[in-house]
Amino acid sequence: MTEGAGPGNLDRVPKPADDDPNATDKEQNPAKYYYQYMLDACEKLFDAEIDQNTFEEQLRFMFGTKAYLLFTVDKVISALIKQVCA
Repeated sequence: MTEGAGPGNLDRVPKPADDDPNATDKEQNPAKYYYQYMLDACEKLFDAEIDQNTFEEQLRFMFGTKAYLLFTVDKVISALIKQVCA
């Protein structure tokens, strides 16, 4: 993904650089940084800074087809928060 592209904060997510031997560690293995990006996305979703579709798109970008597990966890947490606040 190029700088400044994508929804939300996806422009900050490091892109893979498997073919570049001069790439930094962050560029060679972006997956180890995805956890913090995922937590940031969750926090922004709960603070209503991003909508559900943007959240799902960010997670799909980072985790591919396995991101559906996080969508489910997010919905469970949202329901729990609503019950606690009610």
